[in-house]
Amino acid sequence: MIWLSRENGINENDLYLDVQSVSLSFEDHVLSGMVRGVIGDGASENWCEMTLGSEESVQILPVWNEDGSIDSLVDEVDENLLSQQLLAEVRKYLYDKKLFRPVHVSGFMGQQTSDMNAQLAA
Repeated sequence: MIWLSRENGINENDLYLDVQSVSLSFEDHVLSGMVRGVIGDGASENWCEMTLGSEESVQILPVWNEDGSIDSLVDEVDENLLSQQLLAEVRKYLYDKKLFRPVHVSGFMGQQTSDMNAQLAA
């Protein structure tokens, strides 16, 4: 779980990103990654997909409730500011867990991907 603080002006409540999956690829000596998870504030949640690497992007998608309604967190936050903070925090999280370190990738790509799930669970 990655926590995003309200101190950065995103939302009146602290936000969290519950990382569901991380996939890495290494092509033409370029490391890229896809991070998927649920972002929320305890009342509203959205699905989030982030692309890391040379071309970075964030997509925040709605999640339907059991009754068919949609509670969108995006309506309550500055989406550009949220995207910037998400990318920064996810990059730091993956770097700290030694999952996304481009300088170490070429020789250790196989080891990184095999250890990824165990490290994320910690």
